Amino acid sequence: MHIQWYGHSCFSLESTSGESLICDPFDKSVGYTVPRVQASVVLVSHDHYDHNNIAVVEGNPRIIDQPGEYRIASLLIKGFPAFHDDQTGEKRGENTVYRVEAENLSIIHCGDLGALPPEKEVLAWGKSDIVLVPVGEIFTFSIQEAKRLIELLDPRIVVPMHYYDERLAFELHRVEPFLSLFSTVQHLEQPGFEVRSDTLPSSLEVWVLRV
Repeated sequence: MHIQWYGHSCFSLESTSGESLICDPFDKSVGYTVPRVQASVVLVSHDHYDHNNIAVVEGNPRIIDQPGEYRIASLLIKGFPAFHDDQTGEKRGENTVYRVEAENLSIIHCGDLGALPPEKEVLAWGKSDIVLVPVGEIFTFSIQEAKRLIELLDPRIVVPMHYYDERLAFELHRVEPFLSLFSTVQHLEQPGFEVRSDTLPSSLEVWVLRV
C-alpha cells in the first residue's frame, strides 16, 4: 500500500490492486497546495472547510461522511463517532474516526479528534498498524491525550498531522513537542511511503512526512 500526505489532515491510500481513497481534502484557504487527485472513495471526518473539499477529488468517488461500516471492493471501512472538542460537540460538533482495512493492514485516521474517548470506545476501534493523528492542539486534543490514544491502539507506525506549517493560514502548535514524547522518530523528508504487513517496524516508530 502507498500512503501519501498532502498536508494538514489530507492523505491518500492506494492499494496494490488499484483501490484509492482520500481522507479529509482541504480547500485553498488552508494554505497548502490543493491536491487534484482521483479516488474511488473520499472519507470526510467532519464538515469543516479544511477537511471536506470533496470537489477536488475526481473519478466519481463514493463519499463517506458519517459513522458506519462500508465494504468497497477490497476495502473495509469503519467509521466511529467521536467529538471535535472536549464538550461533547458543543463547541465544534462531531468528528468521525475512520479505520481502513486492506492488504492485511489496518489504518486509523483520527480526523479532528477533540478529546480522548473513553478507553472502552478506543479499544472497540481495534488494534491498528498505522495511526494518523492530529498533534497541533488548539482545535484538537492534547499531545498527552494523543500519546495515550497511541498506547491503547498499539500501532507500529504513527504519522502526525494537523500541526503548524509556515504555509498554514491559521495557528496550530508545532510538531516537535509531540515528537519529544517518543523514543524512535524517523524524518522521511518525503510526502509518502510504501508499506506492507511484512515490512512494518517491529516496534512503534513515529514517521514525520514532508510535503
